[in-house]
Amino acid sequence: MARWFPVGHILLLAAAIAMASHPAARGSSCSVEGPRMDCGWVGIDGPTCVSRGCCWRPVHGADGEDEAGEGVDGASGVGDVPWCFHDTSHASAYNASSCKETGSGVQATLVLASPALPSLGPDISPLKLSVSYETNTRLHVKLTDPTEARWEVPESLLPRPAPSKASYGTLYDFNYTKSPFGFTVSRKENGEVLFNTTGHSLFFKDQYVALTSSIPESAALYGLGETTRPTGLRLRPGTMTTMWNRDIPVANANINLYGTHPFLLDIREGGLAHGVFFLNCNGMDVLYTESMIEFRAVGGVLDFYFFLGPSPSDVIQQYQDVIGRPMMPPLWSLGFHQCRYGYKNVEELESVVDGYASANIPLEVMWNDIDYMDGYRDFTLDKLNYALPKMRSYLQRLHDSNQRWVPIIDPGIMVDPGYPAYDAGIQKDIFLKDASGERYAGKVWPPIVHFPDWFHPDVQEYWTAQLRQFHDQLAAFDGIWADMNEASNFCSANRRSGKPLDLGRHGMVGTDACSSDFSSNSSLEHPPYRINNANGAPLSDRSIPVSMLHHDGVTEYDAHNIYGFSESVVTVKAVAEITEGRPFVLSRSTFPGAGKYVAHWSGDNMADWNNLRWSIVSILNANLFGIPMTGADICGFFGTTTEELCARWISLGAFTPFTRAHSDHVPQELYLWPKTADAARKALGMRMRLTPYLYSAFKAVHSAGGTVASPLWMAFPEDSTTYDIDRQFLLGPGLLVSPVLEQGADRVDAYFPNGTWYDLWNNASKIQGPGTHSLEAPVGDIPVHVLGGTIIPTQAQGPTTAHVRETPLSLIVALAPEGDLSGSLAAQGSVYMDAGDTLKVDGPDSFTVEFEARTAHGRGVLTTTAVPPSNAERSIPQLGGLDVLGFECPQVDARDGPGLPHGAATIEVSVNVNGAAHPQAAILRDVARGSLHVSGLATSIERGVKVEWRCDSSYPTT
Repeated sequence: MARWFPVGHILLLAAAIAMASHPAARGSSCSVEGPRMDCGWVGIDGPTCVSRGCCWRPVHGADGEDEAGEGVDGASGVGDVPWCFHDTSHASAYNASSCKETGSGVQATLVLASPALPSLGPDISPLKLSVSYETNTRLHVKLTDPTEARWEVPESLLPRPAPSKASYGTLYDFNYTKSPFGFTVSRKENGEVLFNTTGHSLFFKDQYVALTSSIPESAALYGLGETTRPTGLRLRPGTMTTMWNRDIPVANANINLYGTHPFLLDIREGGLAHGVFFLNCNGMDVLYTESMIEFRAVGGVLDFYFFLGPSPSDVIQQYQDVIGRPMMPPLWSLGFHQCRYGYKNVEELESVVDGYASANIPLEVMWNDIDYMDGYRDFTLDKLNYALPKMRSYLQRLHDSNQRWVPIIDPGIMVDPGYPAYDAGIQKDIFLKDASGERYAGKVWPPIVHFPDWFHPDVQEYWTAQLRQFHDQLAAFDGIWADMNEASNFCSANRRSGKPLDLGRHGMVGTDACSSDFSSNSSLEHPPYRINNANGAPLSDRSIPVSMLHHDGVTEYDAHNIYGFSESVVTVKAVAEITEGRPFVLSRSTFPGAGKYVAHWSGDNMADWNNLRWSIVSILNANLFGIPMTGADICGFFGTTTEELCARWISLGAFTPFTRAHSDHVPQELYLWPKTADAARKALGMRMRLTPYLYSAFKAVHSAGGTVASPLWMAFPEDSTTYDIDRQFLLGPGLLVSPVLEQGADRVDAYFPNGTWYDLWNNASKIQGPGTHSLEAPVGDIPVHVLGGTIIPTQAQGPTTAHVRETPLSLIVALAPEGDLSGSLAAQGSVYMDAGDTLKVDGPDSFTVEFEARTAHGRGVLTTTAVPPSNAERSIPQLGGLDVLGFECPQVDARDGPGLPHGAATIEVSVNVNGAAHPQAAILRDVARGSLHVSGLATSIERGVKVEWRCDSSYPTT
């Protein structure tokens, strides 16, 4: 292997190559474009490389030395590039023939004209080009082998949407050249080219497919993951993003993590956005330089979807039309979750529940890591520490208090005859096998495990039966935590000794990753193109060997990146059937479409300030990937947190879609420190109040697509200042969250886009954007602002969502100028409610209420409209009160009072509810803050409510 160094923050890749002090060994044959294929070994020098007929282009550090210099953020690089590599000059080119153009697309045959990079294998020719104008905003371009079927993401897992005839002209133009073949996708409105492969190589080999597009320097790109990027949410030129699902802590920056998401969102000048989705689940690298982006995969087909927006939110909705819209979480999952690896017994769980209750901190869900299991066996209880009678009593207590329990389940099933899950798996023959037909044996927490094959036709029945037995006979769980499902395997490449497998007393035959020899020249274990998996690790490292077989002969090489996704689908179906309610499953490994089924968390992070900051980027990226129900391990998983860090983290975490504290063995429950407990009570108290708002936000994206936690540019794409902001975010359509992310800080500089913003905590401090403001935020506080023009539904806070839902609704009416109407202010909003855990969303127990408010010249009105207007099966809470922000009475001069030249006018506000006067004692006008508070409404909103208010002036009598 040649010498490899990270390029991500050493230098931009293009600049690094331009700075190379050694000339190319073969002149122009050492092209910048295309993959650098390793042509040497660690420590090879320039002359030796050149003597081998290879190209020599060192990547220099910022100081000009041939070393990996420290990056701008002090973090490791994001991609490794060999200095000695094969000739890349000869562009792979195809010519198009037999072209057929119709009103719905283009069909053509591509014939190889110029082969290239023979070291990666022979080129496939001919190719079939299929271009489909699927909708007016979605274009589908696909290249595949017409003579031999190739691996693609199964439609049973990710159904493809059927094309629909555009209701009007498409927003895009598709053009192509025949010789050599290349294509462009342009925005019809302004002619801007969005994707352009012309002049770039096209590679289509058995184990290497690649497509390159030019990219303008001004483009703002987002997406591609899953990875931790210290450089922020926006992609930076000079980065290589590798996608190969891997068990590695999220605390490791610039490396491939648990999920694969080859989705790109591109914002151009003026805020016009489009998206690109590479539908491929093989291992891949995506290289982004200042002038191009190249998608490289080690198998499959070139299958691209283009989404024309034109707004970023439009792009996300169009993307989710393909991968599936996000699942509707059960209401209880919006509460606070507590977990720790290392809860020793039931008594410790009881003490944690007591601790939260005593501290008056809301607690909705208790979680268990693998500690509860009998010898790390799934679907079992430790007979001593989690004895069945104690566990049942504990779960009964939780359920009686409207609290829930979620246990961890790993895919690896311990090899142990007599263990029901193992025996049933053997009987149904649902475990992965090797090429000889023997069941593959790996190692996770148990010493030897088999892995279920999620493609097997009997695996659903098997998995449901195991979960049902666990739920009905041992522990009545409310949701499932699907961990380690990349799948993780504790066997590493350097531990493979080649010794015969010894299963000891089990007396069974199998293939064990820790003892089998995978050092052969298998093209699966050692593909001709080596993606940058974990900075150079083999594909099978810490995972199931890629040569293992699924049902119908599908290799793990092809299916690896959808192993966790496949498990998620099976698990969600099982949980729904067993609980007879809306399922909740948290999955670590994800793929496009996972958000239709599961929630996600960013993974094992560190208890430090960097990971606090990075968590926002991880959560925002997951939302872009269609998984809005995402959070991070609050207070940090690894390491020892501090009172200040934990307080800041729960202040932030309370405003993320999924809110769970999780740590390694070190106790860090929120009640353990006074400042942290205070911060938790305040932030989680507000989260509980915002439950109807957050639940409604999830319903909106479930129905129409979108994000729940969003970058600022999602709502303000015309404001280019927002493109680099990832320390603030929007929660739902109307809340701006601006956390403190620096140790010792008591203020935060927050950017406010155009609009009127109100402080959520005191209904005051109105800020007019755009602009940056320094906000006071001592430990325990987090600035959150309401966007003018929105109505936020709230309820009274309580220890659980079940308590909250029994309280009346209140509305925060945040007024903003209404268009060009002088003196007119307005706000809109809605709330969705149902039973909270029923399978059917929009069922007979559900309702939506829309709110609209308008004010002008000292008068205002709020109207509510229930949709549908009536349903006997619904239970709709009353409207209890409202806070109108930004309402001011006109100035009244005392001289306007006839005969009272020296009298001062008094202004009061009167309120009518459905035409009846409301008691004056329930009306509070705060002149200084420009707000109006109305309480005691106690009015049903089922058939609509009309609340009117007006300013009345009176004068003193003589």
